[in-house]
Amino acid sequence: MKPLQASSGDLTADRRADFAEMLLASGEPAQAAELLLGALELAPRWAAGWFRLGEMQEAADRLDQAAQAWVMVLKLDPADRLGAALKLQLIGKAPASPAPPSAFVETLFDHYADSFEESLVGKLGYRLPDFLGQAIRKARP
Repeated sequence: MKPLQASSGDLTADRRADFAEMLLASGEPAQAAELLLGALELAPRWAAGWFRLGEMQEAADRLDQAAQAWVMVLKLDPADRLGAALKLQLIGKAPASPAPPSAFVETLFDHYADSFEESLVGKLGYRLPDFLGQAIRKARP
């Protein structure tokens, strides 16, 4: 599976996308979406950009436009590594699926693999291996 393309491949489009993120962070999702749409005019095959546009449109309560962006993601990445089909389901624009797209699950796990143990042990307090080790040491004569 090819890696996700975080950059659009166009420096100007990336700069506009960064500004759009700043607008979103400052509570202006509609303006952020408009700016990102301009970036996508420069990089129309950037699936991650279209996915993010959908999220910005959703934050601006523009669900029809969000759905259009996520449909574009599915056209650009039919395997759906970003989970656009799930987003469509969540906003009621697609029927529920019994399982998420396998490419999405694989991508999710690939990106999470490096920090999984820290999250499991450090953040969630998972200690079963430690407890089992202690129990085994205590049980040995």
